[in-house]
Amino acid sequence: MKKTILIVDNEEYWIEEISNKLKKIGYETIEINNADLAVSKINKGLEYDAMILDTNMYGKDVNEKGSDLVARVSLKKNPKKPIIIFSAWKTYIEGATTFFAKLESESLFYYLNQYFKENQKP
Repeated sequence: MKKTILIVDNEEYWIEEISNKLKKIGYETIEINNADLAVSKINKGLEYDAMILDTNMYGKDVNEKGSDLVARVSLKKNPKKPIIIFSAWKTYIEGATTFFAKLESESLFYYLNQYFKENQKP
C-alpha cells in the first residue's frame, strides 16, 4: 500500500517539485498551499502518513508560521505521523519530527524511505 504524503507550502514551485519527486519514488501526495486549509482538512479527517511543511506560510486571517501550524495540527491528534519541516532556512520547530533545508531534498526523500521502512506494521 502506497504511503500518502501531505505537502503544505504556499509556493507552488516547491509543491510541484516535491510532489513530482515523491510520486516518482512511489508515494501518493496531497498538495495544499494554504495553512488554514490544511488545518481545516486535517481536523475533518484528512488521511495522510506524513506531512512536509514549510515554515513561512500565510493563513487567511494571520501571517502564519510553520510552528503555528504544527501546534494547530498537534502531535496529540496525530502522534505517529511525522511532521517534517522543509524550508529555505534549516529551522527546527518544537513538535516537528525533523527538518531539512529546501536544497536538501534528496536527504528528505531518503529520510521518508527510512522512516517508513523502520516503522512498518508487523
